[in-house]
Amino acid sequence: MITMVEPTYPGCQYFSGLATRVGLSVDQVNFLLGQLAGLAVATLFRLQLRPGRVGPAPRHLAAAATGLGILLFCYGRDTVHVITQAVVTYSVIRLAPAKYVHRLCLLFAMIYLTIIHYGRLGRRNPYIDVSGPVMVLTMKVTLLAFNIHDGAASDTGDLQTNNPDIRRLAVSRVPGLLEFAGYAFNFQTVLVGPMVDFRHYKHFIETGVSPSPPGAPVDKTGSDGNGNLVRPSPWRAVLRQLGVVTVTAWCVVILVPKVPHAFFREEAYYGWSWWRQWGYMYLSGLMGRMKYYAAWCLAGAVCNASGLGYSGLGEDGRQRWDAVSNVHLWQVEMGGSFREVLQGWNVGTGQWLRLVAYERAARHRTVAVYALSALWHGLDPCYFVTFGVGALCTEASRASRRCLRPRMQSSAFTRRLYDLAGWAATRICIAYLQVPFVLLDISTSMRVYSEHYFSVHLLCAAMIFLLPRVLPPPAKTVSSTAKLTTPIVHDTGLMVENSHVTSSPTAANGHVTTHSACASGTDSMDPPSTGGHVTDMGAPQAGCGGGSLRKRTADLAGGLTDGGCERPLRAV
Repeated sequence: MITMVEPTYPGCQYFSGLATRVGLSVDQVNFLLGQLAGLAVATLFRLQLRPGRVGPAPRHLAAAATGLGILLFCYGRDTVHVITQAVVTYSVIRLAPAKYVHRLCLLFAMIYLTIIHYGRLGRRNPYIDVSGPVMVLTMKVTLLAFNIHDGAASDTGDLQTNNPDIRRLAVSRVPGLLEFAGYAFNFQTVLVGPMVDFRHYKHFIETGVSPSPPGAPVDKTGSDGNGNLVRPSPWRAVLRQLGVVTVTAWCVVILVPKVPHAFFREEAYYGWSWWRQWGYMYLSGLMGRMKYYAAWCLAGAVCNASGLGYSGLGEDGRQRWDAVSNVHLWQVEMGGSFREVLQGWNVGTGQWLRLVAYERAARHRTVAVYALSALWHGLDPCYFVTFGVGALCTEASRASRRCLRPRMQSSAFTRRLYDLAGWAATRICIAYLQVPFVLLDISTSMRVYSEHYFSVHLLCAAMIFLLPRVLPPPAKTVSSTAKLTTPIVHDTGLMVENSHVTSSPTAANGHVTTHSACASGTDSMDPPSTGGHVTDMGAPQAGCGGGSLRKRTADLAGGLTDGGCERPLRAV
């Protein structure tokens, strides 16, 4: 008879006594101490190793050495998996032809990550394992490989895309070993992200801050004389994020045990009324998100303390610190649509999925994004169930936006009614799809779904397949002054959008004016969006916002490319 051996925590055990006194496990204490150490190092990094005082090489070396030290402290011998992933993928990047480097790197990285996930399959680790850092590294190195492929194609004139983000992030040469090590292991993002692209990281190492769009207001505070900020003050942003960390960590310690996910396995849950069951589903999901909020906001504080999160000046002239924010809590919890919620959740991963899956797939882009997201998370079938429901909800939300929303714009009352219905439907979808994700128990998840008659599955399917037949999307109205209408058909077959190009009598020299969805930052059937996309050089498209990570990944669910402003699907 084979007995399953309980895995033991490989990280530092020195603070086990402290962990016992505070009521946490030693791996949780180590994670917190590792991030707090990163916060302290970030301050020294920003002040003592700033550009102008030292060159890029010491900054790369310090970022990599600190990151590896934190990994060894938290994961001990398991750190070898992160190092192995980095060595294998860097070898592929160095040796593979640029034409195929992106596919080969993605293949090798996902194979190695899948091996890590396979080792965890069917086993409930009693500690935080090394799969998280390997997942973060997988995003970094694969995106870098795609950027190198794009850079080589751009140099030869073979880059056939109008996507401004792909062109902006293209890398023309393979990074040196020290550059790659700093990028792969930098202490700000090594544990839980967020994912940062190589050009963003390189700009930060060389200038001290994140890249901001040209044409943005210039803040001369701490300038190095060339317009590059090297010492903007991050403390207000850091303290604000630490405040969020404090509240969400309190929820994890005090409130989460009062709403256990294990209650879905109890017969008492199935004896409750339908409304009470839905209420518990929502609360358990809300409490389950608290640990992600705490971890991501703490990582964001580390990034900001080092200067990595600085995103330039806003329209009001104030410094912004959201260049690498991985979550927008209010947007997730109070977003009025499924798309809006997804735009605020795990933003860095959404950007990665968009750039390596959505923008590269010739067909079935929605399926490609959610399939890659599920495989990246793990091999447990619950992940595939979760993201399958997510794909259904995304398509149903799109169908609603096309077929119902135009019919609800006749008065302020109907508009508000539509918004309220969308908000409630979004809360139901989020509560429903998170059940398998938090349980990781396929039999219990199926029982919960069957208890509710797979209602969200059926309603989403009806909206996708029946709603367009019963209430077809209204025909687009064309301005009476329009001289030329160019249809833009998305190859997924999910949306057709018209860009109206009108010869304006007031335009100087007979220039044409484009009346398209991007002109206002929205499509003709969507509510206004705060997000936008930047051009090749990082300059914002007209009406399309600025260049923070949040803005670069906004409107991911729209699936529309119009005049340089893409709106691809956003995945969890």
